[in-house]
Amino acid sequence: MPLLGLVAVFLTCSVANAQPNQDYAFRAYSHQGTTLALAKHKEGRAIVIDPSGSVGGNNVGFVYVTGRVYNLNQTRDDIGLVKLNGCAMCNLWDGVVTYDGPGNGDDVGNAIGLDGEGNIYVAGTSYGGQSTANDMVVLKYDADGDLIWSYRYDRDGKDDHAAAMIVTSSGVCYVVGYTTTGETSHKDMTAIKVNANGTLGWARHATFGTTPTLDDWANCVALSDTHLYVGGVHRPGGTAQDIGLMKIKLDGPDDIAYYVFDGNGSGIDVANAIAVTGANEVYLAGKSYYNSTRKEDYVAIKLNSSLQLSSTWPSGGGQPQGVRYYNGDQDGDDEILAMALDSGGNIVATGRAVETSGDPGDITTVRYTAGGDVVSGWPHKWDRSGSADRLEEARSIVVDSEKNVYVGGLSVVSSDGSVRDMVSFKLKPNGSLVGGASNIQIYDGPAEGNDYGNAIAVDNLQRAYLTGSIDMGETSSTDACGNDADEYGPQIGTVSFFTAPLFGDANEDDCVDDTDQAIVLEEWGQQGSGLAGDVNGDGIVDDTDLAIVLTNFGKGCCS
Repeated sequence: MPLLGLVAVFLTCSVANAQPNQDYAFRAYSHQGTTLALAKHKEGRAIVIDPSGSVGGNNVGFVYVTGRVYNLNQTRDDIGLVKLNGCAMCNLWDGVVTYDGPGNGDDVGNAIGLDGEGNIYVAGTSYGGQSTANDMVVLKYDADGDLIWSYRYDRDGKDDHAAAMIVTSSGVCYVVGYTTTGETSHKDMTAIKVNANGTLGWARHATFGTTPTLDDWANCVALSDTHLYVGGVHRPGGTAQDIGLMKIKLDGPDDIAYYVFDGNGSGIDVANAIAVTGANEVYLAGKSYYNSTRKEDYVAIKLNSSLQLSSTWPSGGGQPQGVRYYNGDQDGDDEILAMALDSGGNIVATGRAVETSGDPGDITTVRYTAGGDVVSGWPHKWDRSGSADRLEEARSIVVDSEKNVYVGGLSVVSSDGSVRDMVSFKLKPNGSLVGGASNIQIYDGPAEGNDYGNAIAVDNLQRAYLTGSIDMGETSSTDACGNDADEYGPQIGTVSFFTAPLFGDANEDDCVDDTDQAIVLEEWGQQGSGLAGDVNGDGIVDDTDLAIVLTNFGKGCCS
């Protein structure tokens, strides 16, 4: 197994004062993937959790992150893959697994997924040499980090790119992006099916009718029982861009249906996110040019199973049927970068919108009802205090089974944009911040440099993980697994934090154990405020508190 480097974990924030009657607790770590000096392009770009993972008998899950790392020669990027203990946040492979394509050029992992047996799949773009240029690549690893197979797709000896992927429980991979073909080197929206054994099932390329187009490419993908839905951009000609959708039948003949959305004219329309419901309704989200005053707006589109604008989002209030625009308060360029579907089949979307005068963008999150209305209490807008003329941007979103919303992204600190911080927060279903404004988590790495979040995931304990890049400067430390490391420059960085109370954790060490039980017994019968053993916050330490500790015994513990 090719391994590179060691890992360091740094506890950078103290545990918040989270009593059991509060709804937020926080702990942040940084996690790095390599130990190379002068590193330039190291970042996590996609994250997935294996909830079946068990460390020390505690079902906390394993966290897998892919992205890019600077290679040993420090001349190019390789695909990187990291496996983390979801509890202690240390590297279970003692380093990062890397993939260097046959052309010895730049390679990057853009998407990650798991099958039902716990195997890991990475999709990205990899340089194959002068004869093939960049190719789509799919890699399958076992849980020990050993490469099972690799599959490369080259259509016409020119640049091909993988942007997103879905993996089924049986290990079938659907990968989307674009391929380049023809003398004019135009891009075609492309989807490929890679079988569980690493062979090509089929490849589909968008035509959007018979009229030749300049460029089409995919940014996102969704899967139903019978079809694959591919969203992105259709560029028919000139400088205009439309939102394009390709609906592909999974099995049988080359059966493709198309949908194109051309907003309010010859502007720029882009789909960055897609979702499909059990009724085969399709949501697309991104940006659309509205007019010269409002410029580009958030846009969300709902289609029925026939790819027609849905009548369940009726027209009204200046909104067309099946389409919802959102314009930030300052009439700037707004764009949805991520969207999630909640348990009720409705969407929540986030990105950046110009809400504050002089700012290039704030994190604005919008939730819609089944009828296409903005839910009461939404949108939620966040502009960092003291950050005039600075960008805040969300790049990822997750909704849990209770309809809580988790947002991750970045906040620019310096005027030239070179210094950024990771940002994450949790919103209740009504749009209010969990824990209030003080629990917006801003992570600034040891070097106080360029830190940012790209992708977020949430485990079954409502612990959130935000991955991206953390600038370590020059740091030496030992992680919770005993790994020593010297870290330099930007690294694959993952921040972990609790977003739900850990009931029964009397001493607030993120582990309900015999120490907490001892605290309850020691304070038994005492009354008053501020008692650690009063885990239910009712002013008395009694059998109810002991029952809470025993019911939650072992939760949060890493060993």
